[in-house]
Amino acid sequence: MARSLTGYHGDTVFGGERWRTTNELLDRRRRPHPRDPLRLGLAFSPRWVKQLVFRRRVVVPPWLRPVAREAFVEGLSRAQASAPRRWDQWVGFVASRRAFRMASESMRLLAADADADTKHVEPLADRLVLACMAKAGGTLGIGDRTKIMRSLFTGVLPDQLLARPDKAVFGAAFVGSWTRHFARDWHGEGVDHDLIDPEILRETWLAETFDFRAALLLQSAWLQQQQ
Repeated sequence: MARSLTGYHGDTVFGGERWRTTNELLDRRRRPHPRDPLRLGLAFSPRWVKQLVFRRRVVVPPWLRPVAREAFVEGLSRAQASAPRRWDQWVGFVASRRAFRMASESMRLLAADADADTKHVEPLADRLVLACMAKAGGTLGIGDRTKIMRSLFTGVLPDQLLARPDKAVFGAAFVGSWTRHFARDWHGEGVDHDLIDPEILRETWLAETFDFRAALLLQSAWLQQQQ
């Protein structure tokens, strides 16, 4: 059986920790900042207060119509407000999310087609690995991505990889010549026009920088055309 290794879910687990800056202050790992009273106030606010704040920060996909836009803002701000401040609880919270589970299931299906062992494909989805990470970070966490990687994988992976400053981008995988050809000839099939503006969606697919949030709509539209 083939074996490979990816950092799948790394952005979600390492980069999505909303309260890392606050926890670093509480753990005295950084110097105070003038905005820290606001950060601390928000971190210890009731969930409804957090949701009001996060509603103003949501970046809404431009192809959504008003009713879908409102539902998107409501759902995302509620999810962000429910994210726990503690690192050990955050790891469990992330792993319980539907998007996390579905992404892992998709990876398992793809791995099965290639006769690959999914435990080696995506170790950051493995429950034992996540439990070890939660225990290692405790209440206030370990730090940013580089600190987490070094604390867990020093001696296992080269430091050049652990401390890499850049970010992998995957959108280009969806926008080859066949994708652009499909988008140019697409007539709006496969999406709900009450929720989606098809012209704006087409422009998004054809944009130089692909918005990854439009990937499932692209797949849905293509599948509809194949029927």
